[in-house]
Amino acid sequence: MRKIMVFLSAVLMAVSMAACSGGGDNAETAVSGYLDALKAYDLEKSNSYLVEAYNMLAESGEEIKEEEKIVMKYLSYAIKGSEENGDTAVVTVDITNVNMQDVLKAYMAEGLAAAFENPEMTEEEMMQMLVDAFEANKDNTVTTTVDINLTKADGSWKVQTDDALFSALMGGMSADLFNQ
Repeated sequence: MRKIMVFLSAVLMAVSMAACSGGGDNAETAVSGYLDALKAYDLEKSNSYLVEAYNMLAESGEEIKEEEKIVMKYLSYAIKGSEENGDTAVVTVDITNVNMQDVLKAYMAEGLAAAFENPEMTEEEMMQMLVDAFEANKDNTVTTTVDINLTKADGSWKVQTDDALFSALMGGMSADLFNQ
C-alpha cells in the first residue's frame, strides 16, 4: 500500500510542479502537447511544457513500470477555448479520466480482503489489484472543466500547474490527499 501511495504522490508531483525547454507556439498547442505527453506517460516531454520541471524518473531512480502508466491511460481532453494576453494566457479544457475515488474505493476494499487472506502479499500483487481496479472502473469517468494558466518564456508557452489541474488529471482526486 505504501508503494501505491508513493507512486501516486510521484504522479502528483509530476503533474503539479510547474520546464525549461519545449512549450508551444500558441497557448493551445502548449496545452495539447503537455496533455498528449501525459497520456503517453512521457514525463520528460510533459516537463518540457511546464514552467518548472520535475523529473519523476530521476527522483525515484526506477524505470516506470507498464502497470503504473494506467493512471493516464484513459485520459482524454477537449480544448474549449483560449485567451492570450501578452505573456499570459488561459486555456479552458474539459479533462476526462477514470474516477479515481471509485478506483481507490475498489482497490481498498479488495486490498483489505486480500491482506487478511494473504498477509505476505507482494508489491506486484498489490499493484495488479490497482490495475484491476482501474480496469473495472474504466467506464466510470469524471469530466472537469479547468482553466489552465500559461506564461510565455523565451518565446514558448509554459503551463502553470495547480490543484485544480491536478484534480482533473487524477480523475477528481484532491491534491489535499497528498498534502497531509
